Amino acid sequence: MNKKRLGILCSSVLLLGLASTAQATLFNRGGGMIYDDVLDITWLQDANYAVTSDYAAANNQWGQTRLISMPFSISMGCRFC
Repeated sequence: MNKKRLGILCSSVLLLGLASTAQATLFNRGGGMIYDDVLDITWLQDANYAVTSDYAAANNQWGQTRLISMPFSISMGCRFC
């Protein structure tokens, strides 16, 4: 019976500890930028900005790097090397 009471007590304390509220104020800075005053950071309003801006398609630097480095690559015979 004591283990059951201890389990209920621990669960109650855990739930009360997790029930805190967040008190951040978000300011719209325009241009898709949102400022958070608690963390003192600016967020992008569009979480998928890299895809929706077409920046990745227009300036695919990783693809260009791969093409440039291919002639200098040495095959080690390993599929994942």
